[in-house]
Amino acid sequence: MRGWTWARAGGWSMGLGALAVWLGWSTRSERFGLFLLVAGAFMMVVPLVVIVRRVSGSSRRAAGRIQRRSRRNDGVASRWAVWRTSGRFAVRRRMRVLKPSTRDMSFVQRMRVPTLELATPLARVGRQRIWSPVEDVTIRIGPPRRGKSVELAGRMPRGRLDPALTLALDEAAVIAPIPLDKWTSDMGGRNITIHIAVQSRAQLKARWGDTGAATIVTNASTMLVFGATDADDLDQFSKLAGERHERTHTHDRNGRLVSATTQRVPVLTPADIAQLAKLHVVIFRPGLAPALGRIEPAYKRRDVRTVACQDARTARRIERAPVRAARRAIWAARWAGAKAQVDAALTAVAAWIERTANGPASEADRRVDPDA
Repeated sequence: MRGWTWARAGGWSMGLGALAVWLGWSTRSERFGLFLLVAGAFMMVVPLVVIVRRVSGSSRRAAGRIQRRSRRNDGVASRWAVWRTSGRFAVRRRMRVLKPSTRDMSFVQRMRVPTLELATPLARVGRQRIWSPVEDVTIRIGPPRRGKSVELAGRMPRGRLDPALTLALDEAAVIAPIPLDKWTSDMGGRNITIHIAVQSRAQLKARWGDTGAATIVTNASTMLVFGATDADDLDQFSKLAGERHERTHTHDRNGRLVSATTQRVPVLTPADIAQLAKLHVVIFRPGLAPALGRIEPAYKRRDVRTVACQDARTARRIERAPVRAARRAIWAARWAGAKAQVDAALTAVAAWIERTANGPASEADRRVDPDA
């Protein structure tokens, strides 16, 4: 069965709209028929307008859309952009590609597949969470003690490989020398997820050279910036964030508005990036404006807390096992003694009942035969 796409949704909308128009035209003399006519026309016109705009699109219109997008939300990602490109919905739409074993599943079975098997949660932007698919390479850049290791900890080997393979490389530039520049080139096609954490781009250049460092950064589909102190890195990140339109008002000495001009300013200045708080990141992803989010440390994740609680309960159970065994032995001995006492009492009561039921012996029975 084919996946649900925008083109397929548009085709269904136009088909249902045509059906509604036909039914409404046949009953146009009634109020319900007029309602069907209007609703069907709307369902046909909206997909048609979208298709015409896409077909007749030009570079000028595309550039205009990019400029209008930079004016909205001060140049950063909106909630709609996050949901459409990097949210849970966007990841689950690609389930058949990210996890091929789900192609033969029914809709209900696919709904039960956890999103963690398809992507990795990166950070929260408001109430939403940005996800990185398992086929992407993610790189984290930031000075020490900014939260890179805290965010990288607890990465679990899940993905479309069965079983999945995840490489969580904390301080990748100072661990064992590996051809990371070559691995990032084709590991996405091999369904291997790579998470890289370094302190700066200078570390990458010192280990893999200028060309290798540029290759690693280019192959990374997602970049998380935890801040920086190097001027070159700050300028580079500020350029990646782009520019936005800012309206400037000029007033005279009396406070009256003289003129209003629009100028382009950076979305994030180097100082803004350098002053990021701990556990706060700037997220760069293709097709998404820069997003400011807050990471979730591994020890605060729900699944990690659940495992920690289970381990704590298991440890307490093991610690209390000798005490409980001794208590069970004591109560078993007490129960055995009480049972023996009850058995003896029941035996005495049964003998007494038997004597009472037989009655007292007669005089003839108690008389002793002298010849005996």
